[in-house]
Amino acid sequence: MRHRLLNIDVYDADSHFLFCSAKLPMYDALRQQKPAVERIKKLEACAPEGPEFRAELKVAVRNVGHKEKEYFT
Repeated sequence: MRHRLLNIDVYDADSHFLFCSAKLPMYDALRQQKPAVERIKKLEACAPEGPEFRAELKVAVRNVGHKEKEYFT
């Protein structure tokens, strides 16, 4: 997960036109032995065919580990 990117594509709802794309690095979501991690990132979304800036996205990423089951005796 350290070297992975999440691709985010934004489409126009009416025409199904690909408006812009952004890439979110997933290394920020690594917990590193913490129970949970939450990050808020700002991303620049560009035109899919070139480097033209089209939008700014604000993305919340949360990684929560498995909760241990409670057993009653």
